[in-house]
Amino acid sequence: MRQAKSVAGGDNRDGTRYEQSFLSEKQQRRQHKDTHAHARQRHIMAKLLVIAGVLALLSATAVRAATVNCQPVNGNDLIRKCGKQYFDLASIKGADGKSLLTAKDTTNGYMYYVQFTNNGVPSKLPNCTLQDSSVLGAQVRLDGQGCYSLAKANLINWAYDNSTNDLTITATGGTNGRSMSIKAQCQFGAKYTNMQETGESGLTYNFNINMPSKHCTNSPPHGPSHNGKKKTDGGAIVLGVFFGVLLGYFVLGAVYLGGAQGRRGVEMIPNREFWASLPGLVQDGFYFTTAKLKGTASRGNYAQI
Repeated sequence: MRQAKSVAGGDNRDGTRYEQSFLSEKQQRRQHKDTHAHARQRHIMAKLLVIAGVLALLSATAVRAATVNCQPVNGNDLIRKCGKQYFDLASIKGADGKSLLTAKDTTNGYMYYVQFTNNGVPSKLPNCTLQDSSVLGAQVRLDGQGCYSLAKANLINWAYDNSTNDLTITATGGTNGRSMSIKAQCQFGAKYTNMQETGESGLTYNFNINMPSKHCTNSPPHGPSHNGKKKTDGGAIVLGVFFGVLLGYFVLGAVYLGGAQGRRGVEMIPNREFWASLPGLVQDGFYFTTAKLKGTASRGNYAQI
């Protein structure tokens, strides 16, 4: 009986050890699965973070590619090349033919003035005398109770969006922190530039400007080259000097011949014989040059002519 119990007891102990071993292996397998699952989760999270970083980088690159800076053309801050597009704000005119643009806000009782050329809006406006100089935009109360500078003409920034073809001009330096944001677009068929006030964002006053299509081109515009001042052509200067000297030659020569030598009429023309023969000399030179180009000219031919 004791032996039987002993055997039975041994079997029980073996069974317990087997059961404990089975449970231990099961726990190990579960722990292994948990560890593997956690590793997969970490791996997936790492991939997601990398993908998110790449997308953020691509988005930032796309934004930078879409928005380009605008460079002055020939030193003119009001004619800019933005990407492949040229914008000319140096010669825009309103419906009245003037460069001073206006927009009226009857609801809130304000008149707005914007001028890009001539160092900004005039200091004297209806119902207002501005204290600041070089003001890009002004806000004037219709009741005459005050006016404010919205931005300085020398604190302008240009930005062009390639994706929307929008030109945005921002300017700062206005009264009590005021600033401006102007969206400029060109409109086919428009005969003059039109401006609208589109509301405020805090202390930033927003405007839309629609310009004739000739102010938005794919090639440099032919216009003022230095903030509203026309560029003088070198050829025009040479021609002006030449004809000026020629006129002075005839006038002074006629005065001398008439006063000192008492000549009258055509005799007062200096070197009259030379000027009378000049058309024939030009004709001879033309014939000789033509013959030379044809290969038939010679010294003898020129002498005969």
